[in-house]
Amino acid sequence: MDPIFHDCFPNLEILSLSGNLIAPNHLLLFYIFELQNLVGLNLSCQYGGSGCMWNTPRQKQVRQPRSAPEHIPGDTCSPGMSCPMLLPRHLDWLDMSHNGMLYGNFPEVVFMTQSSLRIVDLSFCGIEVFKYPVYCHQGITTEIESIDMSMNNMQCINAFAFSKCSWNKSLKMIYLKGNRLGDVKGNECNKDSNNIIGFVEPLQNLQVLNLAENQLDTFQHLQEIQLLKNLQHLDLSRNRFEDFALNLEQLTNLTFLDLSYNGIQCLSNDTTFQLEMLRRNNRAPVSVNLKGNALSCTCHCLHFFEWMMRTKIEFEERNAYQCAFDDGSKIHLTSLSIVLHRLQEKCLGSSWLKVLIFGEAFILMAITLSSTGYRYRYGIKYIALKIRYFRTRETLSRNFTYSAFISFDHLDAKFIIKELLPRLEVPETKLKFCIAQRNFIVGKAIMDNIVRALTKSYKTIFIVSKHFLKSKWCQEELFMAHQVSGLWERTEFSSFLEIQELAVIVLLLNWLLFARRFHSNAERTSSFVFSCQM
Repeated sequence: MDPIFHDCFPNLEILSLSGNLIAPNHLLLFYIFELQNLVGLNLSCQYGGSGCMWNTPRQKQVRQPRSAPEHIPGDTCSPGMSCPMLLPRHLDWLDMSHNGMLYGNFPEVVFMTQSSLRIVDLSFCGIEVFKYPVYCHQGITTEIESIDMSMNNMQCINAFAFSKCSWNKSLKMIYLKGNRLGDVKGNECNKDSNNIIGFVEPLQNLQVLNLAENQLDTFQHLQEIQLLKNLQHLDLSRNRFEDFALNLEQLTNLTFLDLSYNGIQCLSNDTTFQLEMLRRNNRAPVSVNLKGNALSCTCHCLHFFEWMMRTKIEFEERNAYQCAFDDGSKIHLTSLSIVLHRLQEKCLGSSWLKVLIFGEAFILMAITLSSTGYRYRYGIKYIALKIRYFRTRETLSRNFTYSAFISFDHLDAKFIIKELLPRLEVPETKLKFCIAQRNFIVGKAIMDNIVRALTKSYKTIFIVSKHFLKSKWCQEELFMAHQVSGLWERTEFSSFLEIQELAVIVLLLNWLLFARRFHSNAERTSSFVFSCQM
């Protein structure tokens, strides 16, 4: 470029040098810097950039799509060199797309002058690695709002690429369609190879993020997106996602989510709930694009189609959606109600059958457990009380406190207290008996007292009278003693005479006769009872 070029066109606003062999060397940038009224600069299609139309035989010879140019002048912004950018103050947009000189590693760029640059196009340049952060000279800031680096086959971007120059305040749109950011094995830019999009973390004003066609297959490496509170447009189309596992709670301004041409069968309940909350809290309409996904018309996805039917979220190009049934047949979602009706007939019918089978099994199990529990109710109750007993940390010992626990009805208490005990508890025998009226602890639950009496007594004596047979608590004591003996089958009273190791059964068929028998032959009665005990 002639040094007096700027003198000839001092008011030039748009300059296009597209389709030449001009390299942005330092001298050229200085000449362009002199064009202070320049608003737009087109440096696209330099050195064999792919996709450009060439007009002369000489230019056709040097065209090398997606490959490094054979020769670039030495004093240029080539990979591995620091590239100072001298830009006119009023420059608004810079187009360097289809530029073969940027093939490979993107150079280390340093903005040396303050400008009004807002839009930068670096698409189709063959940039494979964005290895260095973009710097600014001391006191210089950028006002760049949009960067397009689409279709570069780029493998990685430095996590600190946009952490300088106040990018976090200005940058609103990044287009990265058609790269290879999903190839974590090719990440040469960061120590952590899984740090795919760490560069977006400081960009809190980012509104548009296009990651389409990047071979992405998991959201594990995309968690930084969740921090972009001002994000409005997220394009994840033409990747390899089989589900959507991104938390949308903080993306309160998101209005468009493009998931088209992935491998998604349906959205989960959690995702549909978050989208619904997003729609309710967002002033603008929310839309989702699921075109080209392998939607599944199965019971597993019934909730998703029911949600599609009732939600007010807009589905872009919904008439082009298809879903596949289990038999392989496919149907368009133009008539979603028909698809939903077929699924409900199939899934809800089988669901009711499962519920019925489960209900019958549950009822049968409940009846079985109830009957078993009723049959062994005293044993279960005894075990429960034993557990309570041991929790109180009362230590059971074979050194029993009482010789025997006497179980009787309270209507027979007069005979027991005034007649029986005075004749049995004599110094010669050294016997000590436990009875409710005298030895039960006041304030303690009656069942706990019964357990304590049974476990602290060497034997148990049952005074069976007509009152005993009518008493609920006497029967409890009788059958709990039965459980202590280890006999888990309920036994008639007559067979208890065989349980000589545990209890002595005294039948009072006639109160007076029994009383007279004790009066007339107390010694013989005492020896009978305690011979059974021992």
